[in-house]
Amino acid sequence: ENALAEFLESFGHVRIAMTGVLEDVPEAHPAHSKVKFSPGAQRCTFKIVVDGQTIEFQTTAKAAGGQEHAERIARLCYVALENGRSVDDVKTYRNGLYEQFGGTPKAKAKPATDEKKRPSLGGEERSVKRLKSDSVDPKPHPPVTLAEAVTQLTEKGRSVGAVKIQGRTSDKKNDSINGVYALLEGGFEGSPAYEKFVDAGTEACDRRFLFYARHKKRWKISQELGDSRGGFAYLLHSGGTGEAPPEKANWNVFDGKGPGYNVDVAVRCVPVNGESTPATAGCSPSRSSGSSDSSDDEDSSIADSPEPPPDASPVTIPNPGQRPLGVAPVTAVPPLNDLSLSPARTGLGTINPGQKPLGTAPVTAGLPPPGGCSPPQSSLEEGSTRTPPVSPSTGRVGTEAVVQRPTSSRVCAKMLVRSGLRCECHYLVLTDCPVRPKQRKRLASQGSG
Repeated sequence: ENALAEFLESFGHVRIAMTGVLEDVPEAHPAHSKVKFSPGAQRCTFKIVVDGQTIEFQTTAKAAGGQEHAERIARLCYVALENGRSVDDVKTYRNGLYEQFGGTPKAKAKPATDEKKRPSLGGEERSVKRLKSDSVDPKPHPPVTLAEAVTQLTEKGRSVGAVKIQGRTSDKKNDSINGVYALLEGGFEGSPAYEKFVDAGTEACDRRFLFYARHKKRWKISQELGDSRGGFAYLLHSGGTGEAPPEKANWNVFDGKGPGYNVDVAVRCVPVNGESTPATAGCSPSRSSGSSDSSDDEDSSIADSPEPPPDASPVTIPNPGQRPLGVAPVTAVPPLNDLSLSPARTGLGTINPGQKPLGTAPVTAGLPPPGGCSPPQSSLEEGSTRTPPVSPSTGRVGTEAVVQRPTSSRVCAKMLVRSGLRCECHYLVLTDCPVRPKQRKRLASQGSG
């Protein structure tokens, strides 16, 4: 306090009484008109010209403890600068008044960003550097390799049922799907579910889950378990209950908004313990699919795998009297002389030999020979293969396609003919047709005979 009092006495008539009352400059002093208080900023500012140099100075109400003290301290600083004191000395003087009469002193300036040599109190030069904050997170741990992850899982007793996703190269997008996935207790919707094993230094955003999406009929690798949005990769599979993803199946990996999902033949899902995971026949072949730019539902543009083409594979019939499971029997085709296909039964007229019905595709396969005879027994021996008939209407492959024989009648689309009001040969009223009475007599004579 004595040193501060001596320092203040050097300013002339401006001094601070030891009683704690802050004195002010005389009312006639120009400092009263130069110092301006800003209510919005809660500070006092003034400008003064010393030796041809304009100096801007301010005091804050928060640091001074109120508006009145801020104005008095500003006027005292104005007098000090007017008397030739340096700006640094006046700032030290102002901060001392802040500590004695005000509230919070002005915060110290931040250290320089570059290295500088500043004189210390002892006269020696010292190096000043800005140090990094202790709150900065340390550098994360390097990623765990597949071998290290397997070793750590084995030590923790979680290697049973674990699988590995491998094959995605680092130069491609979403290579983070590679890793060891530990089996989750309880699974997901009745199917096994896995979580990628990561070390403690890996961020939460790198979490990956492998699960079976029943509504999509596919295995997915996503950031959340049960995520309905687009994932990082998927594998079309009709199974999934109680079994792991098949090993020899192709995964579709997201290559970006432009390319979308594309097949990566190098990506495989293999068990950690080396045991082979059974790949069921329900695994549908994967295919490339474009993806929408929206990240909300990338799976919306992924359609299920289409059915195989008709000539994809022949149908094997092991036994003539036994048909494959899930295949409907072939409908028997009546011979040409059957009355069920006569014009009287069908309401259709006759046609010339070799003329096929209108709107009917020609049938070239699967027809029995004339007379209703069955094919030779030797052609249906066990282990033999044949090409199944193709349905003209649906184009489906298999023995469930019903083969329609061409009839010896003319197709007529007239409603009056089908309803029996007009004949199909002359398009006359049925009672006026010259042919119909003869047909009725012939049919009657055949029935009586």
